[in-house]
Formats: sequence, structure tokens, C-alpha cells
Amino acid sequence: MNIQSLVEKSVIYPPLPAGVDALRILNLQPGNFDDPLTCTSVSYTFGDKPKYVALSYTWESPYADIASLPTSPEGEISQTSSMGGQQLHAKTMSSNYSLNAVPTHRNPKLSSVKNSQIALSRSTAITVNGQPFPVHHNLYLALLHLRSPDHTLSIWIDAICISQSDTLERNSQVALMPFIYTRARTVVAWLGTKAYTTQLEPFRALSLDWMTGQTNRYPDFLADSARMIYSQEPDLHTFARIMESTYWGRLWIVQEVCLAYKLVFVYGSKIWPGEDIEQWECMAQARLQVPQQSSDNAQHSKRIEQAKMLRLLDVRKRKHASDMKLENLIELFATHACTRVKDKIYALLGLAKDVAPFADSATDSKRSPVDLHNIKVDYSQSIYDIWADVVRFIYNSTRDQEKRLNSRRGKDLATSGLPHAPERVTIMRTAGVVQEALRQELEKDVTDDSGSKLAGKNPIVKVIGYVAGRILQLGPDYNTLISTFQAQREWPICWTHVYDEPEDLETLSKTNEQYTRDIMDYSESYLARIQDVCAPNVVAWNSDQQERPCSQNAVEYGKIFGRTNAGGDQCSALCAPRISLGTDCLIMLVPPAARAGDIIVRFWNCSAAAIMRYTPSRAPSRETNSPQEANTPLMLVGRADVADVPGTKSSFRNWVPKPAAAANVDMDLRTLQILTACIRT
Repeated sequence: MNIQSLVEKSVIYPPLPAGVDALRILNLQPGNFDDPLTCTSVSYTFGDKPKYVALSYTWESPYADIASLPTSPEGEISQTSSMGGQQLHAKTMSSNYSLNAVPTHRNPKLSSVKNSQIALSRSTAITVNGQPFPVHHNLYLALLHLRSPDHTLSIWIDAICISQSDTLERNSQVALMPFIYTRARTVVAWLGTKAYTTQLEPFRALSLDWMTGQTNRYPDFLADSARMIYSQEPDLHTFARIMESTYWGRLWIVQEVCLAYKLVFVYGSKIWPGEDIEQWECMAQARLQVPQQSSDNAQHSKRIEQAKMLRLLDVRKRKHASDMKLENLIELFATHACTRVKDKIYALLGLAKDVAPFADSATDSKRSPVDLHNIKVDYSQSIYDIWADVVRFIYNSTRDQEKRLNSRRGKDLATSGLPHAPERVTIMRTAGVVQEALRQELEKDVTDDSGSKLAGKNPIVKVIGYVAGRILQLGPDYNTLISTFQAQREWPICWTHVYDEPEDLETLSKTNEQYTRDIMDYSESYLARIQDVCAPNVVAWNSDQQERPCSQNAVEYGKIFGRTNAGGDQCSALCAPRISLGTDCLIMLVPPAARAGDIIVRFWNCSAAAIMRYTPSRAPSRETNSPQEANTPLMLVGRADVADVPGTKSSFRNWVPKPAAAANVDMDLRTLQILTACIRT
């Protein structure tokens, strides 16, 4: 960046006061609808008690049919037919801050140069402190509709009020966003506008609607110079379009809507207070119709999107509930969109009741010891580090909460039994939920790592699982099973070697039929997860024992994996997982190193499963089926995929933690990540 650019940047972004929580506020100057947008940017500390509204919006257009609406009289877009298509002609702008105008936590990745050119052609410049500042089309439309002819509007907008190129400032301001939205007088949710596709002069139509609408009076109301008259309830057609706005499906708007003390929704020139929406007749109809299933795929997809609006409004009503915890929110809004996968976590920190997000800054230097359990906003961190931070946080906070409860109850945690160690029971599911939110980017991050990211970041966590059964017989490998008719026929015949009750054989047949269909759809990447795992630090033992037993896992791992990876044709055949038969009518895919007699350990309310083995020097007899009976430590062999039998105790959703079936498992975070990638919850 040259000297001129640095000077312009300092003008647009006045320095934030050091050592205190602060923000910039944009003052949108009065004007008519067709006047250029002119603003000033001013820095404040929160101690100054600034009065402002905060804008909640999406970077991209919430409707495809308004993405090319003109933003000035000169920008009326001419549409000409050419070879059966349409060509759009618009002004383009250039500036040193074209990227700064797009908040990093919202900016969609453009897949090609062509897409970049389209995005730039729909950018329009506003003026901030006398300097041109490009903003994208949807934000420009929002400001046009919110501007008053008579009064200044003080508004906070992330795209303009945060210096997006300054990583430290972005980290700090994102950590402060809950405070920013909570302190705002009102949060203004911009939903988009109606379609103007039939208008020959769409900008003129926009201007006329603005003049006769209610949004231009909102700054006057905030300035105490006019009484606010809100818009009438929309008709069914308008309400249906509002529900279809992509606004409802963006992840960042969740905390923006829920944290607002007062909330207004703006749709073009119409404005409604948030509390009135639930009273609409069309809302009552939507709550009845949207949850219904539809055989029409397009209609079903539409209802899924519409349900996001209802879900968000429901969460807003419940924002003070104690179950608004990070893990629950991550799972609840897993399908909401954001550009950066890291924001699957960061966008929800402000709403979670159990988190106080922070970033490195002068105001964080005096954090209390309890803050060590909180989550740091740092976009420079790897995805694995973010996952590990979240898992450790949920684990520690759940453990500390249980300790406090037990202390008040006068109970000793060390002797209180399984039900009083929830963080150990639920940690596998927690790790899977967080990993699913981060998608396959986490696995890619770990795969691409040379080892430096994970060095010193692999602590041991204590997990409680349960012994689901024991491997009785190994069948053909996956590739042979799905490609060979003979293998398909011979596999069920071998069941009679270990099962003779007709009811058991019938259960196995039903399970095998469904499971064979299911595994046909397994991708290569999922099959690769059913793997041997060499993790000498992982040990399982009797849940009645408080102390971890001594083990010789490192020596035994050398024997197991040295033999498995010996090379030759045998190694090639063993690379694929094998279908196997277990006790309690279990059918599963197991890793190549698994063998008959190995123990299947499963975990609460998720499909995670591990194959474990008694250390040979202390192995129990074949009749022994649990660590309690054997009082012997187990070592990890690998990950398994167990067929779910609905309505039976083998279903992971039906298991209730009971000390009699439980096993302690000490597990490092890296192994936890391997065992919980793409599990079902």
C-alpha cells in the first residue's frame, strides 16, 4: 500500500482508543433517495455511551431478482436481448479499499475471474470522511432505504466500521460484536426488497416507494423529532417472499438478531418491530404449514429454508435460557451458511451463555483465571487449533460446572459414579458435533500438517464409553463383499457357527440387509476413516477403578502394526476394512488389524466406535466380556463402523449410561479427532 493509500486509510478509519473497548460509528448524512451516500466515521469508547443502531444484513443479495437493481438514476440498467440471453450494463468502481469494503467474515469466495467482475460491477461507492469507499450492492440498497431526508442516522456496519485488512483489529472487533449488538439502541435487520422485474424504470419505482414508505422516517424517530408509524402487516405473497430471503440462512445474523434488545425488520420501504411479527396471521399459518412434509422435492427444500426463519425467531425468544450453550448452538445452526469455516464457531460465541470470547488486546491483559476456560478469537489459528480449543472448553466448563454442583450437594466427585461425570460421557459426541460443523476442512488441515501444528497440542482427555460387545468372527473385506456374489452368499452362512437361535439369525439377517445397502453408499474418504490407529497413549479400563492401570501398549503396537504392514499380497488384501460379526447380534466394519476376541467400545448418543484389545500379558478368558470382569487394561486397535439396529440396545441413540457397562478411556485429542470424524449424532 502506497503513502497516499495509507493516508486515505487513516482518514476512513480514525484510530480506535487504545486500552479500552471501542468502536467506530458511521454517521449517514441526510439526503434524498437519488443523492449520493455521504458519511462520516467517528471512534468512540463504550464508556462514552454512544447512541447508534446496528445493521444486520447479508453481503450478497438476499434475492437473485434484485441483484442488478440500479442504485442511482444514472445507473438504470439497460437490458438487451442477445442470442436469447440478457446483458447487464453497470458502472464499475475502483479503489484501494475495494476488498476492505467486504467484511472478511461475510465475503463469499468468488470461484472465477468472471464472478469477480460481476461482483465488482455491482459495487457502488459511498463517501466516508471525504474519501470514496466501495460497498457492495445489497449494503448500498439498505443505506438508501434507511436514509432520512432530514436527520443523520448513526449506524454501526461491520463492512465499514472495521478495518478488515487489520487482522488484530478484526479479531478484537469480532470478539466485541456481541457487545456491539447488545449495546445498540436497535438492531435493523435488512431483508431485501420486493422484485422490480416488471418496471421499465426500476430506480424511479424504488424512489417512489421510499418516499411513500416508512423507512425514511426511522432516523427522525430516533432523533425524537417524529412519531414512528410502522408498516401494516404484509399480505401472504409478501410474507412468503420474506421467508425465502437468504438472510435467514446466514450464520452471522443468528447472534445479531438474538442479541438485539430491540429489533426491527426492514423490507424495502417497509419496517416492522420484531415483537409484532409473532402476532401476524400469516406467521400463525406458517407455523402450521412449514413443519409439514412434502413429497415434492422443490417444495420440501423451500420449507427447509423457510424453517430457518422460524427457528431463528424461536431462539431469540429463548435467548435467556440456560441451554443456550455453544455446543447446542453449533449443532442447531449447523446448516446455516458462512464463507469461512472458522466462523462456524466464531459467529456463535456471542450468543452462547457459557462463553466469553476474547482476542489479544490491551483490554485482555488483566483477564481473570476463569477466562482461561474461554475461547480466543484468532483468525490466524489453524482449524485444528480452533476445534481443539472448543472441545477443551466444553470439556472443562462441563467438568467445572459439575464440580460446583457436587460441592453444593455435598458429594465427592471421585466417588459419585458415572452419572456425575457428564463431560466424560458426552465428550465423544461433542467432538463429533464440532467437527461436523467444521466439515472436512479440519481433516484436510490435519492431513496437510507437517507436525508443527500438533506439537505440544495433544493433551489427554478422560472419556467414558461402554462395552458394546466382542468380535466373534471376521468376514470378507469390504471390496470383496460388495463386488462378489459368492462372498455375499457365504457371509450369512458363517453366522450359524456362533448363533443358533432363530430369533438371533432373523435379527442378523434384517440388520445385514439394511447395512449392506448402507455401506454401498460409503465414500472412499469415509471408508478410509475405518482405519487402524496407532495410539500408545490410549488406554481403557474398568470404570470402578479410579487409577489408570499400567500398560505396555507401545511394545504391543510394534507387534500389531509391524505384522499388519509387513508387505506383500496379504497387506494389500487387509487395507480395506472387513465386515465382522459380534456378540449381541452386532454387525460392523472393522479396521484391518482387528481380530476375533477384540472388544467393541461405543459412546453415548453418537455412532463413534473403537476396537480395543486386552494387553496379551493380562488377557482374560474368551468368556470374559467386560473390563469389570477382567479388571484388565485395553489398548486401541482402530476405528469401527457399527450397524445400528433400531429398537435394540445396539442402537447408539438408545443407550443410557450405566456404571455396570462403562469403561474409562484416556484419549489424546488427535485420536479423539480421528474417532469422531463424520460420526452420526
